[in-house]
Amino acid sequence: MMQVELPEIQPEFANLLNLLEQQGTEALLITRNGRPLAKLMRPAQDCGPLRAEAVRKKRIGVAEGKFIVPDDFDKWDSEVAELFEGYL
Repeated sequence: MMQVELPEIQPEFANLLNLLEQQGTEALLITRNGRPLAKLMRPAQDCGPLRAEAVRKKRIGVAEGKFIVPDDFDKWDSEVAELFEGYL
């Protein structure tokens, strides 16, 4: 594992990523004043898409068919509106 001080990272970030990608460096340990701050590692070969990206793609319509909205779902709308009257 290679160790790099934080001030060295900013101007050399692209080159450090190239070390990970092309030269097979296993990980970079990023330090501040000699103390470990973060570890930058290559992803596993089979890691697939990032979770946030996968969730973002599936979000709309994910609950379709999972529940039924009752017919009287909004029957208390006027009562709730009255309770908040003057507070908004």
